[in-house]
Amino acid sequence: MKQPWLFLLACFLLAAPPAQAQSATFTVLHSFTNNNGPLDPAAGLILSGNTLYGTACNGGSSGDGAVFAVSADGSGFATLHSFTNGSDGAYPVGGLTISGNTLYGTASGSYSSGFGTVFAVSANGTGFTTLHSFTNGSDGAHPVGGLILSGNTLYGTASGGGSSGYGTVFAVNTNGSGFATLYTFTNGSDGGVPAAALVLSGNRLYGTAEGENPEAGGTVFAVNTNGSGFATLYAFTNGSDGGVPYAGLILSGNTLYGTANFGGLSNAGTVFALRTDGTAFMTLHSFSGGSGPVGYIGFGSVTRLLGIPVNSDGAFPAAGLILSGNTLYGTAQGGGSSGFGTVFAVNTNGTGFTNLYSFTNGADGWLPESGLILSGNRLYGTAFLGPNGEQDGTAFALNLGGSSSPATPVITWTTPAPITYGTALSANQLNATANAPGSFAYTPPTNTVLNAGTNTLSVVFTPADTVDYTTATNTVSLVVSREPVTIASGITANNKVYDGTTAATLSSNSVILLGVVNGDTVSLDTNGYVANFASAGVGNGIAVAVSGLTLSGTSAANYTLTQPGNLAANITAAPVAPFFIVQPVSQVVSGGQSITFTAAAAGYPAPTYQWQFNGANIANANGSSYTVSSASITNIGFYDVVIANTVNTNSSSVATLGFVGLDMLAAVYITGPIGANYQIEATPALGPANWTALTNVTITAQPYIYVDYSTPTNSRRFYRAVPQ
Repeated sequence: MKQPWLFLLACFLLAAPPAQAQSATFTVLHSFTNNNGPLDPAAGLILSGNTLYGTACNGGSSGDGAVFAVSADGSGFATLHSFTNGSDGAYPVGGLTISGNTLYGTASGSYSSGFGTVFAVSANGTGFTTLHSFTNGSDGAHPVGGLILSGNTLYGTASGGGSSGYGTVFAVNTNGSGFATLYTFTNGSDGGVPAAALVLSGNRLYGTAEGENPEAGGTVFAVNTNGSGFATLYAFTNGSDGGVPYAGLILSGNTLYGTANFGGLSNAGTVFALRTDGTAFMTLHSFSGGSGPVGYIGFGSVTRLLGIPVNSDGAFPAAGLILSGNTLYGTAQGGGSSGFGTVFAVNTNGTGFTNLYSFTNGADGWLPESGLILSGNRLYGTAFLGPNGEQDGTAFALNLGGSSSPATPVITWTTPAPITYGTALSANQLNATANAPGSFAYTPPTNTVLNAGTNTLSVVFTPADTVDYTTATNTVSLVVSREPVTIASGITANNKVYDGTTAATLSSNSVILLGVVNGDTVSLDTNGYVANFASAGVGNGIAVAVSGLTLSGTSAANYTLTQPGNLAANITAAPVAPFFIVQPVSQVVSGGQSITFTAAAAGYPAPTYQWQFNGANIANANGSSYTVSSASITNIGFYDVVIANTVNTNSSSVATLGFVGLDMLAAVYITGPIGANYQIEATPALGPANWTALTNVTITAQPYIYVDYSTPTNSRRFYRAVPQ
């Protein structure tokens, strides 16, 4: 089995020189310690928001490596996943890539069991998933480089395995499906043992293969994303060009930049550039040699003496580069003023090489073999080992701008979309970003409920790097619209009597409003409303339209009332006093004949009828007509009918009933008060005569009519009514 020898450097570096102090704008963000936490960060960091994510190839709860997170200011360190050397894999050496809230990476696997994995884990440490487990077959083995993501496809390299045992280029979907071996290395002109991440341009992947051992030189290659078109762009000679390109490449335009771990003028490594077609190779910097402490490295059956020189620039760069403007930034494992590695910068044309920082093997750590990231004027990276060679390591930040002229961070804050009253402020509105790591303090804060209207939100940004950046502020406007409120119950339209208009009235009782936020004081104000029936005519269930109902209370301005739209009421006909259409008519009949008196009346409500005989109500005579069956002399008299409704009463004209062939009868009209009692008396002659009592009567109607049926037997009679 062919293995990446430089990874073994991390495992077998034995000797370490003594520490020296050095001052610089350097910050240790986290020191990895042997307390069941992650140890030995071999890969660089990635930054998402204000959080740095990385891997450590050792440590964790099982000692098999871990994925970790730490804020850009060094606070909030957390172990997101500890590898178990089970199905999840072990010993993650490559860096991470992030998409959304998901981190993707590789675990190299152990050389006694397991051949490595591709994994995914949420940025909060949940949902760990093994996307692919390598078999040391055609798929490859021991992936020690990171991944790149294009669409839903991850691309990477495996340092071993494949049909020839010298590694592969592979692709796999982010859900773990569709694994494909794109290329298998033969350790021929194509090289072997690819140990770094790839770079993608269009459908073309670019990478490095370090070779089977330090003498192999290594290659720069290209291959299409479908596995076709493999090409060796450059084969290192281990001469002035360098050798063993352990790290990946970066691409700018049509130029690739990278580092070679060995070779160069002093066999201490180089920085190089070449075009994507393999032409115009250029050594931009050759690291200098020097004298200093030594250590040993093992790979396979070979033991190699490795000098760790003390010099001005560094030695043995094992990490890729980053580019900002025309400046390349990187790390060297060794060299520098103390021999423990450097952070350096060099222009893309090879000029202006600068040693930005020399590690001291103090609190800063040593052996930086990972790449850097740049945020604002701050570089972030890791050192593999900690103070005095302990296997722990550090995460660090290096300020490029110094403290002489701190910059003002640029805060980007898009005006939030309008919200409705009652919606609490959240990350949907409080989502400012800055061009440097740091923290945001918002006014008003999260979970505040703002009043309706246009509100001003403000933020104060405090940078993690207070040396190179000042605090900054920004404001945006947020429109809060009123919350719609509807009337659930308690409002009704009143019935009315027809009045020729559509005007309507409402009644309210225990009104319930829907949509009011708990704790708000809001009530319905029924002053000043306008309500109208859909039509003015008489009918039932006529729709009533309402406008002008309003809200009152201390929180009323935050709401808009939806006028009720489901009200209806009845319009009933207007009352009309009863009146006669047909009056009863007097009639003369023969004895024993049947006779009917008829009347017709109208009004609203419809009038009732009560027939009367001689001014007294006739029992059960309540129809529009009254019939006398088989009339006799006792039926001779005066008939009328009284009509009534809720408005008034009305009496008909009086109709008489007479008999054919009968003498006239005398009748007495009495207009005394109803309920009064009278004695009816008669006398044949006026004067001081004797009055004869005929009967006693009680006045039941006005006028009250008394008929004297004995009139034909008397030649004449005078009558009087004597109050009793």
